[in-house]
Amino acid sequence: MPSIAIDTSRPSLVVIRFDGVVDDEAFDRYLKDIHEIGQRRGRADFYALIIDGRGGGRPTPAQRHRQTEFIKLHHEVLTARCVGAAFVITSAVARGVLTALLWVQPLPYEHVVVGSVDDAENWCGHRLAARAASGTTDVADVI
Repeated sequence: MPSIAIDTSRPSLVVIRFDGVVDDEAFDRYLKDIHEIGQRRGRADFYALIIDGRGGGRPTPAQRHRQTEFIKLHHEVLTARCVGAAFVITSAVARGVLTALLWVQPLPYEHVVVGSVDDAENWCGHRLAARAASGTTDVADVI
């Protein structure tokens, strides 16, 4: 059964795993959960995202539209404490879909596309270390 799993067990890392193409209700729940994650973290509690799309399918046009609208509507929540996102995508088609989505609505923070979770964790670790080394409480000073 298709699903989106969100792991918040690590304090500075949120890992999102897509498995198949979910229905619109599950996709809307995912967007709501991401919004809540951004809101409930403390002011100095910065985090990075890993979005593992290796098991995911192509989102529907309605879901792609919801995603772009979500980014526009919640720009402040998304940028307040998130230092960046690493997308784990191995499919050329999926990379193309992401490129198209981000062309229409760019992410409000730094991102990278990598081929493995290890590479994603490494990139996120560097982003978080840069934030910590800066001593700032403003994520915009890091990204």
